[in-house]
Amino acid sequence: MLFTYEGKRSEAGLIAAADELGIPLHFLSLEALRAMTDRVATRSLAVEKALGIPSVAEASALAGCGFGGHLLLPRITGDGVTCAIAKRIDE
Repeated sequence: MLFTYEGKRSEAGLIAAADELGIPLHFLSLEALRAMTDRVATRSLAVEKALGIPSVAEASALAGCGFGGHLLLPRITGDGVTCAIAKRIDE
């Protein structure tokens, strides 16, 4: 599944990517992302200034996994896209 901040609901590129990949896109609240602050690996000064969290991509990936989520790939960027990959590992 794909997860991101609810403030990105109108980003056509995200919606198109989810459609192209055939993967559900879920939007998460800022509060859900903020709860992951201590678990992110990288920080974006721009995101911290705008939203008060260190990383939208990593926080979204972790929050989307819920309890037991771990980053497999910290935030990467390229061609105007930022992503992170997390997996839920049930204990």
